[in-house]
Amino acid sequence: EISELLKLMKDSNLRYGISEVFEKGAEGGIEIANALLEVLSEEPISVKYSYSIEEGIRSKIESIAMNVYGAAEIKYSRKAENDIKKIERMGYKNLPICMAKTQYSISDDPVKINFPENFTLSVSSLSVSSGAGFIVVYLGDIMTMPGLPKIPASNEIDITENGQITGIA
Repeated sequence: EISELLKLMKDSNLRYGISEVFEKGAEGGIEIANALLEVLSEEPISVKYSYSIEEGIRSKIESIAMNVYGAAEIKYSRKAENDIKKIERMGYKNLPICMAKTQYSISDDPVKINFPENFTLSVSSLSVSSGAGFIVVYLGDIMTMPGLPKIPASNEIDITENGQITGIA
């Protein structure tokens, strides 16, 4: 199947790269990264935000909520209100916004599946990812995934010949 797909892309003059990072680690991503860099060098793309980067945090959230998600209203928790004030005091107002929400709905409510209308978006909290250069806006009751270290602790877990599990503290 893969060879047929590669032949079809080649015959159609489409640029492609194969990702083998699962098998080969970083080395397995070089081909696809080079293909992407080639496309980007020929067809530069600029980011188009749904808001002006100079706007305040609330204004950016409202622009995304209403113009992208279609929310009718936005409700900020007390914690979110305090987070906004703190982030602005720290001088991070001009960072772009990253919304963390349920994957089941364009809203923050996983029960309102797909693309509900006339909903209220609940902003529960905000945090700054200064190294990455954005503000995370947490919507509703969202649980985010933690980042993993370069060598996860799971690499040390093993089962001995006797069936004993080792490497768990």
